[in-house]
Amino acid sequence: MGRRGVRRFRPDSLRAARLRNGLSLSALARSIGATPSVVGRYEAGTAQPGPSALLKLAEVLGVATTHLAPLSPAPTLAEYRERAGLTLRTVAQATGHALSSVSRVENGTYYPSDPPLWAHVYGLNPEVFREAWMQANYSR
Repeated sequence: MGRRGVRRFRPDSLRAARLRNGLSLSALARSIGATPSVVGRYEAGTAQPGPSALLKLAEVLGVATTHLAPLSPAPTLAEYRERAGLTLRTVAQATGHALSSVSRVENGTYYPSDPPLWAHVYGLNPEVFREAWMQANYSR
């Protein structure tokens, strides 16, 4: 897997939710548009789903994305983005900014001039957006 998947992904939670729903690896894989081997690697912990796959898994299994990948005690914008099923590219498109700008916002080196728009895209209220943005500064 070339790209890094969602942080804090819990393979055990995925397996438990799949079994609770009475789904085989093949059935779950079909329902999210993946192969059984990919879902097997998620469950084995050798791969993590990307944001869009996490969202599909949560929807099919009837759980919150945070059930499969809990937020840290002090979540960052990247964590909120991933749990919303968004990629850097989708945030860039939705905000009308370059990928590099989205990265700078998530890294805490740039605060956007239109925070209500950004908060909306991330699915957050502006206060939570600002707190998450500040977390990048605390973790540097």
